[in-house]
Amino acid sequence: MKAMLDIQACDILMTDLQRMGGISEMRKVATLSASYDIPISTHIFTEQSLCIAGSAANCFSVEHMPCFEKLFNESMKMVKSDLLIPERPGIGFTFNQDAIAKLRQSNNQEITVFII
Repeated sequence: MKAMLDIQACDILMTDLQRMGGISEMRKVATLSASYDIPISTHIFTEQSLCIAGSAANCFSVEHMPCFEKLFNESMKMVKSDLLIPERPGIGFTFNQDAIAKLRQSNNQEITVFII
């Protein structure tokens, strides 16, 4: 990531929580890119990455995939095109175990959910 920033290979970093190794790594990337004055945007996993997006001054947008909403007990709140950062503990969202069980049954396979 630093090598890309050093050679000015990007104008915006689209941070993918899963690919970069979790919330801590995403936070590091947000801080590093801010030091280069490069904005970031999140890439899917909105519920999990919203806490970073809301705390990183250089995050200008979030990508949202509504198909994942049913996996959570809480829903995101939007006011005048601004996504509100939850004030609940942790990342502010909990998994809907019933929805996950239905996915397991419909797919007839084991689904592993990691909480980071």
